Amino acid sequence: MVLGAISALLLGFEKVLSPRGPKRRASSGGALNRSFVTLQEVLEHHRALPPKARAFYEAMLAQGDVLALRVDYLPDPLLWLTTTTEQARWMREQHNGSGGMESVVMSVAEAHDLLTATGTEAPTTLHEIAQVLLSQAPAEFQSPADDS
Repeated sequence: MVLGAISALLLGFEKVLSPRGPKRRASSGGALNRSFVTLQEVLEHHRALPPKARAFYEAMLAQGDVLALRVDYLPDPLLWLTTTTEQARWMREQHNGSGGMESVVMSVAEAHDLLTATGTEAPTTLHEIAQVLLSQAPAEFQSPADDS
């Protein structure tokens, strides 16, 4: 439930995303329809979050950075990218299933593994992986038997 509230805030977060030129990322076509925002920025701009939600997010940030990426290639436009696998687990437990919403939440290690499995060069840092995920959808994996 807590993550659902923050997801709703982020989907309407264009006022915060737009002025942050360095945070806004352009696709290869030049359109500015893909972007990310840090969880820290969300907390700074939304002081009215309930105390329980704020405490949850502050505990998350104690483990490392968390990014919300707006991507066009997923049914839910938000892709949560966390520094640690523990943060990703916490976010899945808090969000998935509440209100019928399912969000994609990946840790840096999980995103790195996904990119590697799809043949995409995979960096290792949170922001570098975010750049790759914002620039393109991970390639569809083909087994060697599919090559004809």
